[in-house]
Amino acid sequence: MPKPLPMRFLPFLLALALGLLLAHPSRAQDTSSLVGSWYGELAVPEAKGGNPVNLRKWLRINRPDGTQTITFRFYLDGRLQWEQVWVGTWAYRDGVYSTQCQSLSAGGRSRPCSDRRTYGVDRIDAKEMVYTNRATGERFTVKRVPDDYRLP
Repeated sequence: MPKPLPMRFLPFLLALALGLLLAHPSRAQDTSSLVGSWYGELAVPEAKGGNPVNLRKWLRINRPDGTQTITFRFYLDGRLQWEQVWVGTWAYRDGVYSTQCQSLSAGGRSRPCSDRRTYGVDRIDAKEMVYTNRATGERFTVKRVPDDYRLP
């Protein structure tokens, strides 16, 4: 039978256990936690699509069947420059959120697309999600909004 550890190690073991819990918070694995409407905005430091812009706003709608619509609006000094709509699928597993674009429309024209992106989910709760693009390192924060929310 092994000898019990001396009591002097107890504070160290408790501190170690607490440190591990705080360093690796549990992530919701239930995909229903991502179902719904999410709003985000981000300053854009460069031109997109050949047009100067300095702000991007988006509304992402994740449906329970794994389909998704993301409406992006691009602004320059508070004035809407153009809108782009992605239609595709989404998934969430083991702390990784992924999207797959199937069609893209902009300026009244629609075309197929196959853009796939993966994100590490840094934090998620009932009101907010923070995630990082695994290819670019760009970090995003989105807020949960009511299903009837419309982009400003």
